[in-house]
Amino acid sequence: MNILITSIIDLEKTSYSRLHRYIEHLISKGHNVTVVSLKDFWKHKGIKQNQKLIKKIKIRYITEKELSPIFQKGKAFFSINNILKGINLKEIDIHLAYNSLILSYIISQKLIKYKINTVYDLADDLPDMIKTSPQIPSFLQGFAGVFSKFMLKKNLNNAKIITISAKEFIVSMNIKKYKYEYLPNGVDTKNFKPIKLKSSKTKQIIIGYLGALREWVDLRPMLLAVKNLKNYKIKVLIVGGEEDLPQYEKFVKKHKIDHKVTFTGNVPFKEVPKYINKMDITTIPFKINRVTNGTCPLKLLEYLGCEKASISTPLNEVKSMLGNKVLYANTVKEWEKQISILYHDQILREMLGKTGRKFVEENFNWNKICKDMEDILIKYNNKINK
Repeated sequence: MNILITSIIDLEKTSYSRLHRYIEHLISKGHNVTVVSLKDFWKHKGIKQNQKLIKKIKIRYITEKELSPIFQKGKAFFSINNILKGINLKEIDIHLAYNSLILSYIISQKLIKYKINTVYDLADDLPDMIKTSPQIPSFLQGFAGVFSKFMLKKNLNNAKIITISAKEFIVSMNIKKYKYEYLPNGVDTKNFKPIKLKSSKTKQIIIGYLGALREWVDLRPMLLAVKNLKNYKIKVLIVGGEEDLPQYEKFVKKHKIDHKVTFTGNVPFKEVPKYINKMDITTIPFKINRVTNGTCPLKLLEYLGCEKASISTPLNEVKSMLGNKVLYANTVKEWEKQISILYHDQILREMLGKTGRKFVEENFNWNKICKDMEDILIKYNNKINK
C-alpha cells in the first residue's frame, strides 16, 4: 500500500515513539510511507535521530523555517497545495492521521474526493496537551484548548475508525460514541531486556528516570524524598533533556543534593536499555492531570521489559494497565515510603521486575500491536476492498 501519514511529531527530532514503530513495521512489510509533519526546530538543536528509518520514507515538512507550532499549523491552512507538491494523491491508498489536528483535517478533507479513508490514531488528550504547551503563548492557551477540541471532533467525525492508546480516552474524551479499537503502546522485549553490568564497588541503590523533561514531568517530590532519606546509600540517574533540564539542575544544587544526582542529557536511543539496566528502581514522576491520566508511558513498559521495579505517580491509565505490578507515589512522604520499601527489599524488587517483564511480553508486544495497525489500514483501504 501507499500510506500517507500526517504527524504531530517530527520523526527526526523525537526519540523512538509509537509512530516510529508503526512505520518500521509497515516498511518491513513492503508498504510505501510518506509523512507530512511539523518541523520541531526547537528540539535537540543540530541533532538528527533515527536516520536509518528516515532514509526509507519520504518526509514533507510544513516549512523549513523556524516557526512556532501555532504558525506552522496556520501555514498549513494556506499552503497545503505547496506542502503536498510532488505527492500524487490519486496513488495514496490510505491515510493514517497520527495524533494530529489541523494538518490531518486539511489533508483528510482533500482525500475525500479520491475516496481515500482516514484512520485516526489518538495517543494523547490533544486539547489539554495543547492548552498547557509552553510552545503556545500563555494568552492564547485558553483559545488553543477550545479550538483544539473543535478540531479533534472534526477529525474524529472524518475518520472511518479511531485507534486509541489508552482506555481512559473512552470516557474522558467520549470515544465510545465512535467506531474505535484499543491499540496500546508496547515494548520491544528483544531490545529492552535485563543486561548484566559490572557491579559497583560501593553498594548503593540507583533510582532512575528516563525521558523528556517536559511540562508533564515533576521530579521534585522524588528528589526531595531522596534528600530526606539522608542515611540511605542512594544515587539518582536522570536520563533525558529538553527545556526543563536547567531548572532541575538548579533545584538539586539549591537543595544540596547535586552530589547524589547525575543528569546525562539526551542519549542515543540504542543506549537507552543500557541506562535502564544501571537503575535498581525506576520511576514515572508525572504531574496528575487530564493529559497524564490518559498516558500509556512507553518508558514504563521499557523499564518492565528490563525487569526493573517501578514507582509511578498514580495515573489512571497506569493503574488500569498494570495494577499492583508497580508501586505508586505522589507526595514526598509517599515517595519516601515506596523508595524505602524497595531499598530494603531486594526480593520484592526482583519479583516486581520479573512479573512486570512477563506481563509486558504477553500484553504489550510491539510486533502484535503494529500488525494490528497494519490490518486496520488494509481493512479500510477502499482500493483493496472494492
